Amino acid sequence: MDRLVLPAELVRLIVQQIKDGHTLAMLSSSCKALRSEAEISLYRFCAERNPIRHIKFLTTITNNPRLAALVQIYRGRSAPVGGRQQDVLWTLVGKALPNMINLKQLSILGYKKDLAAIPMEGLTFKLEILSWIPVDIGDSRFQEWLETQQSLKHLRWICRTRTEVSPNACPNLSSLEGNWHVVKALLPGRTIDRLDWLMDQGCPPVGALDQLSEELQQLRSLSFEHNFNSPEYSSLGKHLQSLRFLELCDHHSDWWSPSPHPNPQGHSVIISTNRGTRRHHAKAVCEGSVPRTSGYCA
Repeated sequence: MDRLVLPAELVRLIVQQIKDGHTLAMLSSSCKALRSEAEISLYRFCAERNPIRHIKFLTTITNNPRLAALVQIYRGRSAPVGGRQQDVLWTLVGKALPNMINLKQLSILGYKKDLAAIPMEGLTFKLEILSWIPVDIGDSRFQEWLETQQSLKHLRWICRTRTEVSPNACPNLSSLEGNWHVVKALLPGRTIDRLDWLMDQGCPPVGALDQLSEELQQLRSLSFEHNFNSPEYSSLGKHLQSLRFLELCDHHSDWWSPSPHPNPQGHSVIISTNRGTRRHHAKAVCEGSVPRTSGYCA
């Protein structure tokens, strides 16, 4: 048939069931009724690990602003490409990202020289979820650019050195994943109820946690990685008055044994050594959809 006559809602539902990129690409070259919905599904999300296909995707986005505007989720990373191919990829990332004006979720993993290819001043999208992981030393432009992200709700960030972030940055941030430098920079002045404290070589100096007491008291979910540089949980626990979910991650069983750790007053706490447990349950706990039952998961 020359013309497909179906309600737009039905066409959308049909196309949304297709997960294969090759099939979507074929549909995008078919009749107009299917083309639009197929392009939306095809370009909405990119987490391509194959460097050849990733470069092809970025080339298309760079040359076609209309398709770039469809991208809502993008993940870029240095590994596993290397050499000239990696240089080509990151050059294209720098050209393509400014075109993704409707981007909502961004994940970046790269070396400083790779991240330098990204024109931070040209990124106008307003993110809701962001993961920014420099493999080596970070770029101070990122801290300045955070001031533009007024709608950001979740941030995952590793900063290798002491840093400062403007109090005007990320006012709606409610979920944070980061090492000590990130926690110290972003916890003050924000209503963050979910914190993933990531293992790092840095360690809070004596008395630093007391300075964050007010912010720590707002937490409802905490995942805490322990290593030789981490503060003892007992120094954290006294501040966790609103906590409802707790995950302690450590290789030494005598460190996370529940008995010596203070239980926040008036709240149930789940203690787990399985980091994945938090990822499935923490959000539900914070929203009150999980029964308030104390638990211990080995």
